[in-house]
Amino acid sequence: MKLFQIKNTKDIIGVLLVVMHLAGAIGLSNEYSNKFFLSLVPYNLLFTFLLCLYYVSIKKYYKLFILLFLIGYIIELIGVKTGFLFGDYLYGDTLGQKIFGVPLVIGLNWLILCLATFSLCSTVFKDKWLQVLFASILMVLLDFIIEPVAIKFSFWSWQNVSVPIQNYIMWFFVSLVMHFILLYYRINIHHKLGIYVILSQLVFFVYLLFVI
Repeated sequence: MKLFQIKNTKDIIGVLLVVMHLAGAIGLSNEYSNKFFLSLVPYNLLFTFLLCLYYVSIKKYYKLFILLFLIGYIIELIGVKTGFLFGDYLYGDTLGQKIFGVPLVIGLNWLILCLATFSLCSTVFKDKWLQVLFASILMVLLDFIIEPVAIKFSFWSWQNVSVPIQNYIMWFFVSLVMHFILLYYRINIHHKLGIYVILSQLVFFVYLLFVI
């Protein structure tokens, strides 16, 4: 329970992150405010990343951040153009500015989720291989929760009605690669980044799962 006691700036930032996502979820679920909050989705991802910088040094790891951002973006670009990796899908307009059919913030989303899952699993597990393995599994579990909401609000759409199993398999292997890179660079992330980011994601997507 001590992990959730508000004692310093990191806790204040974390609570702000959770409250921000809860407000966004409530706004999206309301027919009168839905369009306005949809327009804020890409800015929410950007703001979430900026808040993450309270827990990990951008000065020390900016090259790593750029690398992971590019991996996330390029893998999605290949996925959209070929349908070979994740299945046949297209991005809608909700996530903002797109280049070659892929929103720029999607690379940021991969980066944020990888930092969060690695941070949490590095706290829970001492063995480095278990950290990478369970961080990647956690990424897939998050995608299970994200998919129905993302489809509902036109983050992206699938050619088939159901999400193909290859999507989740690919999420695992891409996550595995990214987490191995984080492990290789011996990145130092404060454990509360994982706690608050994942909590904010659960608050946002689980709430919307129940109300949409």
